[in-house]
Amino acid sequence: VLLVLSVQNGFDGRDALDTSTFVISLVFVFELAARFFAFGPGLFVNNVGEWQLWSVMDACIIISTFVVDSIDLANGSGNSPAISMLRMGRFLRILERSPSFRLLFATAAHLIPALVSFTAVLYAVFLFFAFLGMALFQNKVITFPTVDQ
Repeated sequence: VLLVLSVQNGFDGRDALDTSTFVISLVFVFELAARFFAFGPGLFVNNVGEWQLWSVMDACIIISTFVVDSIDLANGSGNSPAISMLRMGRFLRILERSPSFRLLFATAAHLIPALVSFTAVLYAVFLFFAFLGMALFQNKVITFPTVDQ
């Protein structure tokens, strides 16, 4: 909505996107603060004293993104690839909250070794037929000289 309004008013739209990104980061910070006030230190450390990795990673992503967005909005500078990668870390929050995404991620992680083995076998078959073709058609391929115009 901000982007459409800013383009209609003659702005380039970059300010609207930066502002909306900052507002989204601010919403995530408020959500993190509400969870911390609700659960206290138990949000990051369980009863046994073990760190809860997803909560710590979630907090790091939210805080670092908010700090970078604040600096970016204050300086008015453009987005760097590092900032974009930080923002992509928000996607990891989906993995934490959705069991179906966790299942999908675990399935993909289990498939990677099988895909590497399959690719190695496929490469060996391709290499075998390449050597076979070179041996069978060694002197049978005729190349014609090119004509320079």
